[in-house]
Amino acid sequence: MRKLIHWIPILAAIVLLAGAGAGCTARAKASYHLKRADRFFDSGQYESAEIEYENILRDEPQNAKAWSRLGAIYYYEGRGPETMPVLLQAKQTDPGNLDVRVKLATLYLAYGHSKEAAGEAAAVLLQNPYDELAPLLLAKAVATNDFSAVCLQLRELQKKGDAAPLETALGILALRQNDPKTATNHFQHAVALDPNFSEAYIGLGSVFYGQKDLKQADHAFQIAANLAPVWFGDGVRYAQFKILAGDSSGATRLLRDMIARTPFYFPAWTTLAQLSLLENDRSNAMTLVANVLSRDPRNFDGMLLHGRLELMQARPAGAVADYQKLSAIYPDTPSVLYVLAQAYLANNQTNEADSTLTRVLKLKPDFADAVLLRAQTEIAYGNPALAIVNLKQLVGRQPHLPQALVLLADAYRAQGEPDNAIEIYRELENAYPDNAQVPVLSGDLLFQQNQRNAARAEFQKALRIQPDYLPAVEQLVDLDLAEKQYSAALQRVQQLVVRDPNLAVSQLLLGTTLAAEGETNQAESALIKAIKLQPNSQAAYLLLAQIYLAVGQSQKALKELQIAVDKDPNDLTAVMLKAIIYNSQGDYADARDIYEKLLAIVPDNGVALNNLACIYADHLNELDKAYPLAQRASEIAPSNPSIADTLG
Repeated sequence: MRKLIHWIPILAAIVLLAGAGAGCTARAKASYHLKRADRFFDSGQYESAEIEYENILRDEPQNAKAWSRLGAIYYYEGRGPETMPVLLQAKQTDPGNLDVRVKLATLYLAYGHSKEAAGEAAAVLLQNPYDELAPLLLAKAVATNDFSAVCLQLRELQKKGDAAPLETALGILALRQNDPKTATNHFQHAVALDPNFSEAYIGLGSVFYGQKDLKQADHAFQIAANLAPVWFGDGVRYAQFKILAGDSSGATRLLRDMIARTPFYFPAWTTLAQLSLLENDRSNAMTLVANVLSRDPRNFDGMLLHGRLELMQARPAGAVADYQKLSAIYPDTPSVLYVLAQAYLANNQTNEADSTLTRVLKLKPDFADAVLLRAQTEIAYGNPALAIVNLKQLVGRQPHLPQALVLLADAYRAQGEPDNAIEIYRELENAYPDNAQVPVLSGDLLFQQNQRNAARAEFQKALRIQPDYLPAVEQLVDLDLAEKQYSAALQRVQQLVVRDPNLAVSQLLLGTTLAAEGETNQAESALIKAIKLQPNSQAAYLLLAQIYLAVGQSQKALKELQIAVDKDPNDLTAVMLKAIIYNSQGDYADARDIYEKLLAIVPDNGVALNNLACIYADHLNELDKAYPLAQRASEIAPSNPSIADTLG
């Protein structure tokens, strides 16, 4: 199935080299295949039609109808960017085919090429002012500084006859200018002009969703999905709305029904796979993606999802391979290079990630996600100053991008400028008063600065916004423990446990609180339960090891620490604890080896340098190795008396 698709992009690239005359035999063969292809196409047998159109193009590479029909098949199946070279070739062989140009504009818009989309839509409107989709595409794609000109153009067209597409386009422009009232008037007028125009209902659904009126939004999206053919995408949009509204079962029913009716439509399959991911059913997601890729090995969304699944299953090398393949098929595509950079970072290929992000930002300097990822890496690798410069530029271009502001605050914190960070948090709290995350971030910084009363006020503010917001509860528990208010901490945690006893973080917090109170047996039980609920909980293993170490059960502690290190070899706390235990047991050679490995990861860890110097000096009689280690530790922490004592 789909065995012939691989040569289509190659043919699209070299078709201009073909001769003008292919001979009578070629024309006769093409005519035969064209009749068969058209018959298959008209009856909706797209797979058979695709094969016939491909046969035509082998013998007659300039056949305009074959290119446009083949592009339509790819388009109807939702094969995304894979459709582009076919439609571009169809446009080249027949520039007057407006249907091809509308499809091109739709794909350009869907994959972030707004300028090209606007150009195609404008060209269509110039030749056919009554096209139904071109006004909508132009309104969605036009740059903000051209709103007035496009609005004027649409008003002029209305003088020749008001129509639902023009009203809907004006509504889209109003919505893009944050004027939902005007947008609603246009969309309602469009419905009055044509009750069967699905895009007007999509506009109304968008307005209602923005106003958090989920009932009316659902009704509008449902009407649109029922009116439009599947390849319009309104059915998938309705399912996506269901997911956002928390009705996963409703979305699943819609998508499965769509697949049963139109099994060739790939976006229904990939959306269902994304829903499986949201429900943490990775096995089903992989099955669905595998089905898409078996039918269309170059499917853009399918390949993206496959790489994402590899990352989620801790197989970053597999994700790198997937995205490298995708990048080879769709070269110089910013969204592809961006996910490739993410995979490189997950696979600890930092140089490759950096060079890939550089390529992304060269191709698309305003790609916000890429700027954010670059800033995250700059902060993580100790260069917050550069992150601040880049983030300020991004905020200047997109002042209402909360992720950029949060990351800018992180950069200021890493730079040692907490006042600037607090100022950003205050700005965010004013802009997003219903967001519980912002006061928690502000409170965390105040907590670090030992402004505990102010920090507590921020955490409590977060809980007033969202009473069950877990990060705020965690921070308040930490604050209670720091102030030795054990009963208050325990009361908070017990409320969490009662609400959901099978929540791993609740059991971890319970273990932490009980351990702080010295209730080691109960703490052990809670932590073991936390690990059963979440086997990858590093914090639970570490705390359990510390409890065992405190009660003299070194072997148990080492066992838990080894599990933690196996899961994350770079977990410095676990590695350090192992070395300390070995040292306390007199296993100096093992302790030395662990400290050496730790210093290979973080060469400037003063505690590790000091402890390794002590081992070499006191137990292994290698003063020549001990002295430079102690000297380096003293340079890092010159006021630490323990380190000074070792050097002395």
